[in-house]
Amino acid sequence: MPSEPPSHVPALEGDLLTAYVETVVTGTAGLVWSGAGAAPELPLGDCWVITGHNPFSARMTDAENHAANVRLAAAIAGAGVEAVPVDGCAVDHSWCEPGFAVPAEVPVEIVCGWARAFDQHAVFLLTGAEHHVVRAIDTATVGTRPRRLPVDA
Repeated sequence: MPSEPPSHVPALEGDLLTAYVETVVTGTAGLVWSGAGAAPELPLGDCWVITGHNPFSARMTDAENHAANVRLAAAIAGAGVEAVPVDGCAVDHSWCEPGFAVPAEVPVEIVCGWARAFDQHAVFLLTGAEHHVVRAIDTATVGTRPRRLPVDA
């Protein structure tokens, strides 16, 4: 059974959960994977999105975040899984975190295990129709919205 996050870690609820649900995911050349104006098809098909940045949503230095993502990329590659670089950003671009998309065929337990190893609150599951927020500690889906939103949303 997964351990609980440290008591000083904010719960994934309220404004923090809203920020996760509203995250815009983009790939190379600005292709929107999830959010306003998202592409009709996902480049990987259904996929998970994960980052090593900002553990438990606490801002870290650029060097610490970069090092965490290098270690995460190594963990993903070590499992023999293809990882595609993506960014997760706030709708207003007030923050942005690089991360990786991996095929949805990777079991939730493995993806959430990586997330827990990097002290992440959650990962995203992007499907053709939906953007799900999956809590890392227990693999529960805690938020969902349409993956493709109108440009004026």
